[in-house]
Amino acid sequence: MLSVEVDFAPRAGWHTGAAVGRTQEQVATAVAAVRDRFSGTADAAIILGTGLGMLARAMDVEVAIDYAHIPAFPRATVESHSGRLLCGTLAGKRVVAMQGRFHLYEGYTAQQVSFPVRVILVRAHAIRGPAVQ
Repeated sequence: MLSVEVDFAPRAGWHTGAAVGRTQEQVATAVAAVRDRFSGTADAAIILGTGLGMLARAMDVEVAIDYAHIPAFPRATVESHSGRLLCGTLAGKRVVAMQGRFHLYEGYTAQQVSFPVRVILVRAHAIRGPAVQ
């Protein structure tokens, strides 16, 4: 079974100035916004991109949160990416799925592209503790 350790502590050579603190605050705010709409747990997180849309259709979705309603989340600009965080069940497992992702070629920074993953990991960390199974 996969175990993911969530640790955002600065590493040697990392910039630890105001931008990092601001990002941590943005992650906390985004996590709170997701928690306000979905308080359940998930067994897995999936990032759906081109070719994986059928998984969203196969899900029993309890809650769909538009990215626009999650503070600091980028907006999906690729036409086939819906831009929603889906929370529900897939094949008997509780999942959170990003229906739409972000790319550097859309003009986003690496920090912006990875921001939703940090939110999902922090959300999972808050629910399950330091190790996400």
